[in-house]
Amino acid sequence: MQTVARRLDTERSKKVIQALGGTCRVAELFGISHASVSLWGKNGIPEARLQFIQVQFKKIPAVAETLDFHPWRDR
Repeated sequence: MQTVARRLDTERSKKVIQALGGTCRVAELFGISHASVSLWGKNGIPEARLQFIQVQFKKIPAVAETLDFHPWRDR
């Protein structure tokens, strides 16, 4: 069985976070700590959070560039 990445790569994660207004703004959006969002920049955005971002903010160019990332389809 092949292991599928469950997080967006860090480079695109950082771009998405910045495009959405930065760490504090994204933390407010999800009701989580800014430290948690800061870790997304280091580890990648988790797929469940990314799905929400892709639906709500798909017109933002940095988010649109992530639409090719959908590991949940292969389950």
